Amino acid sequence: MVALSAVRVEGRPLELILAVPGRRYGEFDDLLKAFHQTHCQDADHEAYGELAWQGHRLIVAHRPDVANAHTAARDQKIEALQADARQWFEKLDNQDAGRRYRGRKLSDPGVTAIFSRST
Repeated sequence: MVALSAVRVEGRPLELILAVPGRRYGEFDDLLKAFHQTHCQDADHEAYGELAWQGHRLIVAHRPDVANAHTAARDQKIEALQADARQWFEKLDNQDAGRRYRGRKLSDPGVTAIFSRST
């Protein structure tokens, strides 16, 4: 952003619009928290506003339908990971108790690697 702010066109600062999802940038957390609580939390339609950030105008928009879709997708992924983790945990416990399965045995580091690749 600093490099873009330094660009001049015919002696004037470059004006630009940069659209980014706020959830990707931690430096917006404190700034957006109050806006979210007052405008977005119970919104049933698009909410938008303008905030100041480091000498720039920050235009904020929130679409509840998109937020709900992202929340549902994230919750589904978490549920799937938890189900996989339960299966791996059960298999590891059963292996430790002497039960045999077809194929290679699972190991704690192996399950950790599988889980890491799944996230």
